[in-house]
Amino acid sequence: MKRPLVIVAAVFFAILSGFLLVAGCADFWVNPALTAITVTPITPSITIGTTVQMAATGTFSDGSTSGVAADWSSSDVTTATVNADTGLVTGIATGTATITAANGAISGSTSVNVVCAGLLPNLQITPTNASFSETKGSVQFTATGTCSSGSVDLTSSATWSSSNPTIAAFSTGTNGQAALLSVGGPITITATVTGASGTASGTTQLTVTP
Repeated sequence: MKRPLVIVAAVFFAILSGFLLVAGCADFWVNPALTAITVTPITPSITIGTTVQMAATGTFSDGSTSGVAADWSSSDVTTATVNADTGLVTGIATGTATITAANGAISGSTSVNVVCAGLLPNLQITPTNASFSETKGSVQFTATGTCSSGSVDLTSSATWSSSNPTIAAFSTGTNGQAALLSVGGPITITATVTGASGTASGTTQLTVTP
């Protein structure tokens, strides 16, 4: 009559051992945590109007790595834009933008350099030989150049200057907007862009009338 008791005890201890084994290995079933994101390619250079596909690789708490889904963003959309879902970057104007991939609280980034390859030496500046009333306050200039990708707006890529800043002056930045400060002229407005293959510039005249 002792045999059934022995069998019951053996079954009990087998179940208990299984339970303890599962409990002891509970951590094995927990998904490893994402600890870092690497964005590649690292510091790519692209020309205006072209694209580069970025990728986000996650490093996990168990040391493994794999591609991860990410929300993408650009630090300067006037230089380079990025598709928020796919990570496809498009060059807009010469300069450098930081491209960031984020997954929850974890993020990684790299910079993208945008250049104007095959830049021709002359820029077309508009408006041409303009006359504006001082009461208008400011005037927006546009610089159009030719890169290997074709005719492109280089306004935000250009360095702007005025031959007489007391009549018209450019504020900090490269947006091509001049403040009209006093009556006078004509003065020379100059825009200069440095590309991968050299420097281009253009001029126009501005008169500020009463």
